Amino acid sequence: MRLVHRYGALTATTVLLATAAAASAAPADWADLIGSPSAAQSPTTVIVVLDAPPAALRPAATGSGDATIAATSESDRLLARITRRGLHVSVLRRFTRVILAVEATVPADERWALAHAPGVRGVYPVRSLVATSIASDAAAAIGAAAAPVHSGLAGDGAGVVIAVLDGPVDDTTASLAGKVDRAAPLPAGDTSTLDHGTAMASIAAGAAGPAGLGGVARAARILSIPILHPGADGALTGTTGDLLAGLELAADPNGDGNLSDRVRVVLAAVNAPFAGFDDAPEAQAIAAISALGAVVVTPAGNDGPGAGGRGTIGSPGAAPAALTVGATDGRSLLPSITVNVAGLGYRAAFDTSLGGLVSPPPGVTLPLRGIVGYARATPDAGAALADYLGVDGGSTVQGAAVLVPRDGGDVRRKLAAAATAGAAALLLYGDDPLPAGALGADDRLPVPVINVPASVALAASRRLATGENITIQFGAVTLTPSAAVDTIAPFSATGLTELGAVKPDIVLPGVAVSAAQPLVGWVSVSGTSVAAAQAAGLVAVLSAAHPDWTSAALRSSIVSTGRLVADATATVAAVGAQGGGEADANAASATVLDLQPATLTFGVATAGVPTTTSLQVTNRSGRAESVTLGFQRDAASPNTSLGVTVEPGAFVLGPHATVRLPVTVTVDGQAPSDGVVGGWIVVNVPDGPSQHVPFAIIDGAPDLTSLVVVTPAAGGVDVRVGAVSLPVSGGLEVHSVAMVTVDVVRGGRVLSHVYAARDVLPGRFRLRLRPVDRHGRHLPSGRYAVLVSVVDRNGRVERVEQPLPWR
Repeated sequence: MRLVHRYGALTATTVLLATAAAASAAPADWADLIGSPSAAQSPTTVIVVLDAPPAALRPAATGSGDATIAATSESDRLLARITRRGLHVSVLRRFTRVILAVEATVPADERWALAHAPGVRGVYPVRSLVATSIASDAAAAIGAAAAPVHSGLAGDGAGVVIAVLDGPVDDTTASLAGKVDRAAPLPAGDTSTLDHGTAMASIAAGAAGPAGLGGVARAARILSIPILHPGADGALTGTTGDLLAGLELAADPNGDGNLSDRVRVVLAAVNAPFAGFDDAPEAQAIAAISALGAVVVTPAGNDGPGAGGRGTIGSPGAAPAALTVGATDGRSLLPSITVNVAGLGYRAAFDTSLGGLVSPPPGVTLPLRGIVGYARATPDAGAALADYLGVDGGSTVQGAAVLVPRDGGDVRRKLAAAATAGAAALLLYGDDPLPAGALGADDRLPVPVINVPASVALAASRRLATGENITIQFGAVTLTPSAAVDTIAPFSATGLTELGAVKPDIVLPGVAVSAAQPLVGWVSVSGTSVAAAQAAGLVAVLSAAHPDWTSAALRSSIVSTGRLVADATATVAAVGAQGGGEADANAASATVLDLQPATLTFGVATAGVPTTTSLQVTNRSGRAESVTLGFQRDAASPNTSLGVTVEPGAFVLGPHATVRLPVTVTVDGQAPSDGVVGGWIVVNVPDGPSQHVPFAIIDGAPDLTSLVVVTPAAGGVDVRVGAVSLPVSGGLEVHSVAMVTVDVVRGGRVLSHVYAARDVLPGRFRLRLRPVDRHGRHLPSGRYAVLVSVVDRNGRVERVEQPLPWR
């Protein structure tokens, strides 16, 4: 993916027009903004959040349409104010129910001025969304399929509506017949676009499946709100603007402005990868609809574990008010395959695991190839398309199995490049085998991934180098017992968020779960969306049992009663991987204490310095409760000392009473390898289930020296912001930045603001600069400089100034 930006500049005296084009491809280049890269004055598409409350946060939001009318009027006033300043905001969509904002195109040379205009709270990128699950009708490729979880509660969600913000839902499939309402028309075209939305709806609330199969909340209704649509390659895709539009419909399904008909549960089974920004427009909208009483359930994402205190949580999963769900692997059996290699001079046969859901056809013989320059000791070998192309530009791996090293690089990028070049299978070798099913949730990776012993790969590489023919043949997939049942799925994204909050909030099974599909019946699906769909069903059943509970109370009860699960090493998984653990609706329903917030955030620690926040405890019952508090650490960072104090540690809480308790943590000792220390504040009462509140603190501040690099380029500069690394401890470490600004300066004086962006993912872009004033007249020759400033998530600033002589 590429980072494509288009920005210009506007000041009172001079303008330096800038075009930002993608620099050469790099591992850290992602699409941060959606916009045209074709010309200096081309507009960018952005979300402009206005500085006023939406209808959901105004008085009487659910009594009449007055709150929506007032919000619309305020939007008109603020937009007119922007126009009077000479700014050109071409509105594409307006949002008034859950966020006061517009999706709009803005001229590149007005972007900075708009962000600083009165009445504008912020200008945000429009990000791409993807579905976060994959279906497979070949259960042998992923292990034995399981039914969605059972809530253990009576009622099955009767009277509750679950809004499914996803692809469109097929309401003719038997599992969903007669229980789907539509807030928007189905798109015309291929019915294959119904797959993902239908699967998620059937898991959350489906019924009438074979052998008793069905969803979690079988009596709940579904409101289908399609926000994903097929792209050029047929895959479902959408934007964060589409998500905001979907949340608006969930808050006001009949569109009359009165939010009394808002739904109780929203399933947004989508993800903007790595964009774990707590303040994004969709996070603001989720907070507002939550204030109305809705629980928004989202997937954590399928990008695997993070490192260094920086998680891989995407958006909207990073929203503080969302119930964000990671995935566990509940398979008791794992797929295994026999591989035979011919042409090595000896018989080579071995049993190995599949890295994804796709299995090769049994009995088919494929030629074996190595990547171009396979002997090079280059990092991330095989991640570029050029690694699979010959000198004539043609593919060297078309229809073949290709050997690719497991060198710590991004396997998804390697697989995507190999698939683009036409490879039929990817054979991964190295000292760190990919766990079975680790890539199983990504439908953009359609090629089998198979672990190969390093000794076999080395022997094959040597013979390929001399021009010999090597072939490989696969046997049928078989199932073998798993040693890691009910552990965190290897693809499940982990926290923390950009502001250090614990995510995911809970986990649920996300590998090989049964779901309905149009035309083909029930199949196996995997991904954190699958886990989120089950969570949405659990929330619906819990809500039906406790209609008086607020959305915050519903979320807290589920988070605080989860069953803590293990990681692959059979120890208690880190709090950033599981939050409150595997959800248990029966235990959540029996809680007598409401604990707020559901998770505690402490930010960045200073060794030996106490950090304090507060926990509010409310007694829901009509009797006094004896409350005792304790503490449990997760198994991560055992060499780091962590002190936790809650005062008082035991007390009696009267009927319906509330107390706010200070919680203090102190970190000392050896810094943890992953940068995060955490655990759970345990809260017990005699008359209810044990509850816990997940918390985490970041031990050590990030190194800012690598977060901005500016180098000279023809006619301007190349700018790299943020960083991506793969620490030896494992996991992906993503250093995003909260704010980037680029100014042109001379003699210490700012002449123009060239670039301004917030919530920026790591990437590179080129600024091509023309020294002109606002009338297009050239500025005089002389020595100028470009000043690039970045602000990290903790408020620290780094600046780099690059001389730019103009002649």
